Parts: sequence; C-alpha cells; structure tokens
Amino acid sequence: MSLVIMVVACRRAGDASAHATSTSSAAAISPADSAALARDAWSIPEIIRRVREAGLALTDSGETVRRPGLHQTGHVLHLGQGTLTVFIYPGRGARIRDAAGLDTTLHGMPTLDTPHYILSGNLIAILVTPNDATVERVTNALTARHTLGPP
Repeated sequence: MSLVIMVVACRRAGDASAHATSTSSAAAISPADSAALARDAWSIPEIIRRVREAGLALTDSGETVRRPGLHQTGHVLHLGQGTLTVFIYPGRGARIRDAAGLDTTLHGMPTLDTPHYILSGNLIAILVTPNDATVERVTNALTARHTLGPP
C-alpha cells in the first residue's frame, strides 16, 4: 500500500500544478476520507464526488438499509429518478465474499425497478433507475478508479 502511495506522490511531484491542487484538496478532506483515499477505499463523500463529477446530481438521504445476504449497512443516495444504495466494506476481500452470494441475474424482462449491481474495490452499489444512460454513467464513475492493475 505504501508503494502505491509513493508512486502516486512521485507522479504528482513532476507536475507542480497537480501538486498544488492535491495539497489544497487534501486540506479540505476529512481525516476519515483521507485514510480511505490512502488505502484506495470508497467512502460516501468520495462516491458523491465521483458521481457528481460524471455530471449527475446525487444527494445523501441519510437513510440506511439492511439487505439479506450483505453484512454491511447500506446508505441510500438519491439520483434523479432513482436510488443508489451503497454498501462499503472494510476491504476488497470482504466485499468479494458478500458479492458472491448476490443473485445479479436478470429474471424476465427489465422493469423500472430492475437493480443494477456495481462492484468496485470495497464497494457494492445497487442502482435502481429507469434511465440506461444513468446506469452507464454511474457504472463508469464508480469502476474507472479500480480498473488499473498494480503499478
């Protein structure tokens, strides 16, 4: 993990403007989010930031939910006509174990309330929206961060 942090730091050191931006951004990040970012883990503010950067309005409802088969509490976020329920795990391994029990198969024809599952790092996200373009944009926003292999 420290190797990843060093690689990121070295890349930014070569670009003075990126270094200045990361320094000012780091001051605005809470300690909990800073720790999550350092270990490449998702947090609610990071999810909201990434989806908003994709051009979508996302708000935290403050609601939490439980889902059978998942060991973490879900946080409900509102997204236009839909909802994005996110389950954040302490690590990728715990997320993989829980995700193995999910039935992500589409049964029958898709409907307005068909769930779309997004698995990324330590995150299971369940998106329910009638808009296919929204599904694509949210999926891209939440998976792009974890598509690169090790440095």
